[in-house]
Amino acid sequence: NIPVIHNISKELQIFFDNFIQRFRKKIKINKLNTSSQFLSITKELEVSIDVVRNSPGVVELLPYIIEFLMKVLIECPDPKIYITVIYFINAILCNQCFFIEPYLQQIITLLLSLILIDIDSLEFLDNILKVKVISIKILKTIIDDYKVKYPNLVYQMKSVFEDNIFSKNYLTSFGAIESLIMLGPIFTKQAWTKEKEEKMKKYLNKI
Repeated sequence: NIPVIHNISKELQIFFDNFIQRFRKKIKINKLNTSSQFLSITKELEVSIDVVRNSPGVVELLPYIIEFLMKVLIECPDPKIYITVIYFINAILCNQCFFIEPYLQQIITLLLSLILIDIDSLEFLDNILKVKVISIKILKTIIDDYKVKYPNLVYQMKSVFEDNIFSKNYLTSFGAIESLIMLGPIFTKQAWTKEKEEKMKKYLNKI
């Protein structure tokens, strides 16, 4: 069921209802592999994305939209759906009327999940690589915006990525390495000890 949010306008509740319904419809159509319907519902969701990007009024829905996006990532492991999730995250960050600091941890968690996510099938390789690259760029923007206020943020991210350099899934490893490069040459050099260099050679030979 779509949650009823108290103390918001009827218009906002209708927008939120449509947002949830469109997203769920896209997930359902994607599972059925109906390409024409998938394109149609994607265009409908683009309208919702545009509203989130440009309307100051939807700020009251922000925690509920973020919560729903997190549920989608957990419940629907599909690269085509991940792309829509990342577009919504980007729209949230582009809206200058939003004060996102209370939701920063949740947004970063979403981005890390997308950067380090793995898939067993190579069928959607292009999509998953696209999701990772876009997520890394968005994370870099957040780090650049908040590194002065939260100086430990960079080091926390560095630690997360170092832990995933030698993941069993090479796509997770790719996300971790690309993210370290994004953080800058100093952090990449710190992460890249001689021991890890040798380990990486063996790792690359495996895959």
